[in-house]
Amino acid sequence: MGYTLTQKSQVTVPKDVRPHLGIGPSERVVYSANDRGEMVLKAKPNKIQKSETALREAQASFKLDISVEKLLEMTRGTDRFGRDV
Repeated sequence: MGYTLTQKSQVTVPKDVRPHLGIGPSERVVYSANDRGEMVLKAKPNKIQKSETALREAQASFKLDISVEKLLEMTRGTDRFGRDV
């Protein structure tokens, strides 16, 4: 299936593809080329996702006996639902 560029060189990401990328309106994406020269489209991680990834990596490397969710609660002052802890 092919898509047409608009006058502004934009392409709409099909509705059925967006959930696979984990993106929604106003979210950013990045393009990159793989080893075969193909262009790859990925969701651009936001600051919260980057922080959660860093915490998960720290937890794994330091063998912490505390969940990432608990670490986030301790640093944010809220749980994953935004409630004060």
